[in-house]
Amino acid sequence: MASRTYYVTVIDPYSQRKGFLLGPYKTQYEALKAVNLGRKLAFRHDPKAPWYLYGTAGAPADSPTIKTVFGLGLGLEEKE
Repeated sequence: MASRTYYVTVIDPYSQRKGFLLGPYKTQYEALKAVNLGRKLAFRHDPKAPWYLYGTAGAPADSPTIKTVFGLGLGLEEKE
């Protein structure tokens, strides 16, 4: 029934490069919960990552799955 899927996204504000870090998730809430995980994974791989912008984006559920940098992320989420 989900009409959209959601992803954790990143933007480099200096170069305007954009990317998808994690996803897809069935709800925006799930993607929002994974933003900190995406940020931490980015910090491990890019020394400029602390200055990037992180958030979520949605896509129509019937569109092809978007390739992400770190994969789905399920099972990697931190315990609250």
